[in-house]
Amino acid sequence: MKKLFIFGLVINSIFTFAQVKLTDKEICFASGQKIYLEKGTENYDQFLPNVKNIEIVNSLLKNELQKKKLNYSNYYFQYVGVKKLDKNFIYVNASCRKTEYFDSQILTVKGGGKCYFNALINVEENSIEFLKFNAPK
Repeated sequence: MKKLFIFGLVINSIFTFAQVKLTDKEICFASGQKIYLEKGTENYDQFLPNVKNIEIVNSLLKNELQKKKLNYSNYYFQYVGVKKLDKNFIYVNASCRKTEYFDSQILTVKGGGKCYFNALINVEENSIEFLKFNAPK
C-alpha cells in the first residue's frame, strides 16, 4: 500500500508541479521550462527524463568533468528532456551553488566561470552535443 501511495505521489507531482526531485542535488523537469539551445530559440517539446537517461547523462558528464579536473560531486543538476530533430536529448544545467528556486525553475546565470555550466546530451547516441561553462566573473 505504501509503494502505491508513493507511486501516486510521484505521478501527481509530475502532472501538478512538472518536476521530480531525484536527490538533494538533482531535479528533473517535465515541461514548461524555457530552454535556449540555439540563439533565439526556446520552444522545444519536452519530456520527463527516465532513470536510464539520467544514468547516461551522469556517466558522460563525470568523464568529461574528470578530464577538466573538476569534481562532479561539487555540482547541483537540473535536467530537462528535450526533443530536437526527432531525437531525445537531455538539457543539463549545473551549478556549484543551490539557489532558492533550484526546485522550481531552470537557472539562468551570467558569469561565474566553472561554477556554472550547461550541456546537451544525446541519450540515443550516448554523446555530448555541447558542454558550455559560463564566462569568468
